[in-house]
Amino acid sequence: MRCFAAIDISDELRQKIDDLQMPKEGIKPVERGNLHITLKFYGEVENTELIEKKISEICKKAKPFEINIRSIGCFLDNNHIKVVWLGIESDELINLQKMFGSEKPHLTIARVKTKNDELKTFMEKNKNIEIGSMPVREIKLKKSILTAKGPVYEDIKVFELG
Repeated sequence: MRCFAAIDISDELRQKIDDLQMPKEGIKPVERGNLHITLKFYGEVENTELIEKKISEICKKAKPFEINIRSIGCFLDNNHIKVVWLGIESDELINLQKMFGSEKPHLTIARVKTKNDELKTFMEKNKNIEIGSMPVREIKLKKSILTAKGPVYEDIKVFELG
């Protein structure tokens, strides 16, 4: 199974992200129920026992903390936007991601399938957007099931911080 460690986004912040008036043509927003912050993508694994042990050890070292979701950015490929993301401010999250061996924290909100000229205007208008804050008290190990309609995520195990 394909699996990853993640932090789910609160329902209140999911709604605020859903309310963004992003251009539609050629853009596939991440489904509201799938919004999360990936801490580590493990890929295809047969047994999650060692992964669960590692996540448990990390969670024992980390205390609950707050994150602030703000600003918008993108990942480019040959000067074309491929992924639209929201930035996350939290020193604790940065430290947590280092424990997982991951990159800069971000929240993917859309994947761009074809060029959309309105997207740059949308991003410029919203570059300093404030989505809001939420507490982080747990990390989830999730499995990703790929379907024709997109990925479906299921929780494998929940780990409390602290």
